[in-house]
Amino acid sequence: VEDILRAYYDNFELKKDYSQELNYNFLAYEVRKEFNQNEMMVSSLPNIGYTYFLMKKFDSAYVFLMRSLAYAEKYKKDFLKEPVYLNLYKF
Repeated sequence: VEDILRAYYDNFELKKDYSQELNYNFLAYEVRKEFNQNEMMVSSLPNIGYTYFLMKKFDSAYVFLMRSLAYAEKYKKDFLKEPVYLNLYKF
């Protein structure tokens, strides 16, 4: 399932269909949350933030990136911080 979802995500990004990409990212987040996949759920948040960044909705991007950082710290998952810092660097 993850491979299929990843293919959809990549397709949206290639087409620059950021609205659909955002919908996909929120769907992935909700599915992961429902199944208590905390690490995967947290990894969805920087994707949401990055998509907002691509849409030039910088306030929303920042909110989701910081939320992701807070969850990574809460669950003590340092490797989840890297994509957040990489995206924050783009600001």
